[in-house]
Amino acid sequence: MLGACTSPEELVVEEFLDASRNHEVQNLAELSTVPFPQPPRAWRLLEVSEEHVEDYALASLREELDAMRKERVKWHEELRRFRDRHSFDVARFEAGPEHVGDEAEELFERWRTLERADDELKSRLDELRRAVEREREGARKSLVTWDPIDEFDGRALVKEVLVVAELDDGSQQRFVITLKKYLLARPNDASEPESRWVVMGVAASGY
Repeated sequence: MLGACTSPEELVVEEFLDASRNHEVQNLAELSTVPFPQPPRAWRLLEVSEEHVEDYALASLREELDAMRKERVKWHEELRRFRDRHSFDVARFEAGPEHVGDEAEELFERWRTLERADDELKSRLDELRRAVEREREGARKSLVTWDPIDEFDGRALVKEVLVVAELDDGSQQRFVITLKKYLLARPNDASEPESRWVVMGVAASGY
């Protein structure tokens, strides 16, 4: 355990790892937006990064998501029109490249381009949706509120904690645990609700 001079963010990491070890689902839900990869048997905090500041990203993420949705609709509609115009050829294409004759090679490449673009946009949309929900969830947990968090604006303090953990399988692995503390307020409201550090990310580290 850490000593009495431990910082609040280090205490959150300790509580997070302890709850992960003991499968304390409720505590984990309050402390973190992400799980630890597997229950740790023991751990040691190695290093805490300098604090830096980020803008509260929810508004910009939502704008990016809206723009991406519109772009996906455009490509999806183009793909649908292509399928409607070339339904026989698409059926051949989907059966496999070996069914594409020389006369349809250019058409096949156009279909592949549309399919890839649609798949890539769907994947990016899914990733953006997850990012929006993570930012909402992190802000709610940091402020301990269910108020409409989209109405708030401000910034977030960010720190990273490097830990070495002994895992259930007996191996030792280093992890970087990212924490945020959201400093938010409603527009035209000078008061800033109290907030706390929450775990926003866990990544294996090779260092």
